[in-house]
Amino acid sequence: MINLPCFNLSGTLSHSVANLGSLVDIRLEGNHINGVVPSNWTSLMNMKLFDLSRAFLTKFKTQTTIPDLHVLISTPFHPAYVTAERIKKAKNLELLLTAGIGSDHIDLNAAAAAGLTVAEVTGSNTISVAEDELMRILIMVRNFVPGYHQSITGEWDVAGIAHRAYDLEGKTIGTVGAGRIGKLLLQRLKPFNCNLLYHDRLKMEPELEKEIGAKFEEDLDTMLPKCDVIAPTKLPDTERWLEGFATLDRRLLPPESHWP
Repeated sequence: MINLPCFNLSGTLSHSVANLGSLVDIRLEGNHINGVVPSNWTSLMNMKLFDLSRAFLTKFKTQTTIPDLHVLISTPFHPAYVTAERIKKAKNLELLLTAGIGSDHIDLNAAAAAGLTVAEVTGSNTISVAEDELMRILIMVRNFVPGYHQSITGEWDVAGIAHRAYDLEGKTIGTVGAGRIGKLLLQRLKPFNCNLLYHDRLKMEPELEKEIGAKFEEDLDTMLPKCDVIAPTKLPDTERWLEGFATLDRRLLPPESHWP
């Protein structure tokens, strides 16, 4: 068990953290996260902001800056992996904050050994992920990609697209997981008049289940053959899911089923 101070933030950094002297905001070049650090916030709190996105994208040319950092704000994964080596060089570092969800890009053992606090913004992207999953379902069921390819290449073979394009209405959609994202996805699928199923360890609240019109499936293998579309909305922690989910369970699906 890693003894690691870890908490979640629902907004910007707390005032107590704001007293720290130097802060680095690591963001993807050309894809900055709006509002992760308000423009007037650092000056009001007497802080210095380094935007190291370009430096990190050019072979991590930040080693000279790392010792000055008190707070490190990073997006999950690329471009900044917070390794044990970087943590060791950051003598003044007190807080590692992920501008989003997930801290797999941080060496948690090294952070714990250094007494650092690791935080993330739980719930910050649940709507985005649910909408993205809905988009993927529609793209697959409507056979959008080949149609889009035709539109940009000047082709026009409607029959070539239509024979694999279906209406979502009346289809049975199953979600594997009904947490924050799974519930939002099911809510967004309701207006399409689908048959909605979900599998999870626990049933959702009866009122919400009735409002959405979703049916709980206790056994995953029983649910799969009923589904036209399967939407995994969580990453379970069992060997079966991590190693065999896409191959073992796909055999249980109907031949024309979709797996976004």
